Amino acid sequence: MATAKAWYIHNDILITLTGLQSSTMGTGSYLNNSPNVTVSVWKSQTTQSSTNRVLNTFAMTYNPGTNGIYRYVAPTTAVPSLQTAALNGMAIISVNHLGLRGEWRVPFQTQYRQTS
Repeated sequence: MATAKAWYIHNDILITLTGLQSSTMGTGSYLNNSPNVTVSVWKSQTTQSSTNRVLNTFAMTYNPGTNGIYRYVAPTTAVPSLQTAALNGMAIISVNHLGLRGEWRVPFQTQYRQTS
C-alpha cells in the first residue's frame, strides 16, 4: 500500500509517495519511473474553488534505485500564498498508469516546519 506525505522543510513543501505498487505485482515489485504520477498543491483543504489551487499539476520525480518512491519539492518562495501563517493546505497526488489509478489528498499546515 502506497503512503503519501506532505510537510514543510525550511521554506519548501516536500511531497512524497512511497511504496507504489499494484495488487498484480509480485512481492517486492514496485511501479518505478512512471511519468503518470502527478501532484497539485492547494492553499485550502477543499477543491470547491479552483482559485484555491496554487500549483498546477506537475509530474513527481521517481527516486532512482528506490522501491516506488516519488517526490516533488514545491518552493514556497515561488508561491507567496503558501507562506501565510496557519495555512491549512492540501497536496493532491494522482496516479494513472496502465489501469492503475489512485488519488491521495494529503493535508499540511504551514505552522509545522522541520529544519532538517
